[in-house]
Amino acid sequence: MWLNWFINVAMSCKILNGETMNLKNQMIYQVYVRNHTAEGTFKALLSDLDRIKALGTDIVHFLPIHPIGVVNRKGTLGSPYSISDYRAINPEYGTIGDFRLLVDTMHQKGLKVMIDVVYNHTSHDSVLIERFPDSYLRNAAGEVIPKVAEWWDIADLIHNSDALQEELIDTLVYWAKLGVDGFRTDVASLVPLSFWRKADTAVRAVNPDNVWLAETIDPHFAAQMKKQSAIYETDSDLYEIYDIEYSYDTYAIQKEYYEGKRPLKDFVEAMKFQEFYLPIYANKLRFLENHDQVRFMSFGLDPVMHTSMLFFLKGTTLIYAGQESLSDHLPSLFDKDTIDLSNEGITPLIQTLASIKKDPIFAEGSYDLQVVDECLIASYQRGPRTLYGIFNTKAEAVTIDLPDGSYENLIDGSTVAVIKGSIDWSKPVILDIT
Repeated sequence: MWLNWFINVAMSCKILNGETMNLKNQMIYQVYVRNHTAEGTFKALLSDLDRIKALGTDIVHFLPIHPIGVVNRKGTLGSPYSISDYRAINPEYGTIGDFRLLVDTMHQKGLKVMIDVVYNHTSHDSVLIERFPDSYLRNAAGEVIPKVAEWWDIADLIHNSDALQEELIDTLVYWAKLGVDGFRTDVASLVPLSFWRKADTAVRAVNPDNVWLAETIDPHFAAQMKKQSAIYETDSDLYEIYDIEYSYDTYAIQKEYYEGKRPLKDFVEAMKFQEFYLPIYANKLRFLENHDQVRFMSFGLDPVMHTSMLFFLKGTTLIYAGQESLSDHLPSLFDKDTIDLSNEGITPLIQTLASIKKDPIFAEGSYDLQVVDECLIASYQRGPRTLYGIFNTKAEAVTIDLPDGSYENLIDGSTVAVIKGSIDWSKPVILDIT
């Protein structure tokens, strides 16, 4: 176990300008190829790579790029998470040659490539069903079924076969050899940790710097699985293998805060509890939205304040394509529904915040969160230096624990003042104090 701890920490660290850089300093940009451009192809995406890179992106995560099943298909084109062949390319997007070109071009631009891995389930017409018929969940009538009724377009795998697991691991190695730098694993908690251990060993033999991102499950979903006596892996246990995990353990509270149903304090206390129960090297994926959640703009909150807060939270930052354009429309997973990227939106802000996030203090500093009257005061301390993030969501004066004086706001270069311990800033502020 200790060896795994040291490997996990070592693999999560890079070197930037002579200093340690951790995945906690990085930004992932999420792309759904079908809806990212009018053409919905790998070739069309090439023309947007410079913009994606300039946004401050380190890793591009692609929703599944594989062929979609026809049987029990949802919508007109089907869900990318109902996969018929893990080793093939969805013909909508182009060819394997097109994908190789995309990977090579991204690497030339300094972008890492992460693809989605869906090993909890396949489509009902997957090429694996005939090869491994006994490795699918079935009802009393012998029909292939999912554990979650609303996921009727997919068929659940049972990881009960060494031959199946070897096939799945060989597939991961295949993509790693093609230049894929990491894998986001769908519903990772429902796939045995014993499998992920073997997969990690095989993939790191090809790419020692492979990045593992786990879509872990939320407490409500975990309760559902318990009722079915289904086995699932905990967030803490999965960190033996994974570099980054979704923050679904706190997202329900986060969303209720956005909806005005809970105070900011509840969300912050949930994040502070993460600091207590997760391993010391744990790294959570921080997001305002993703392909499964509503667009942040639908809450009617200030995107500048909350995007700044997002980047300051400890963990890897996720931006879902269209978030920078302040889109309030969540694209359909099942149909052609092109996102609108024509609006610059908060692109300059994200660029600035992504640059600030590269500071090693975000990975190595001692982290603290406080709430004063709906104002979040977060900090990272490293030696004599402290980086403060102050996010006053009430837009009225509050009292904070900072010495009186004038300070430079790293976000926009403006001067902000603390007078008798009070602030009346209506904008997000990041201060570097030594």
